[in-house]
Amino acid sequence: MGENLELQVIASVVVGGIAISGGRGTLIGALIGVALLGTIRPALPYLGSEAYWDKALQGVVILLAVASDALYERKRG
Repeated sequence: MGENLELQVIASVVVGGIAISGGRGTLIGALIGVALLGTIRPALPYLGSEAYWDKALQGVVILLAVASDALYERKRG
């Protein structure tokens, strides 16, 4: 149980705002990231989409999270 889920778990907590380098992030943010990426796969059949779009949508969510974090850091800067 849980084999080959390492990348999804890391991506989920990064989407939730946990910094890979450490030092910042919250448990609530990590839970939100896990919930967001964890609902993509089960939601696809209800949306009428094929299952192979799972990884693509996860990638888009991760890219959006990284881009928004970069913009936030630049404004805070």
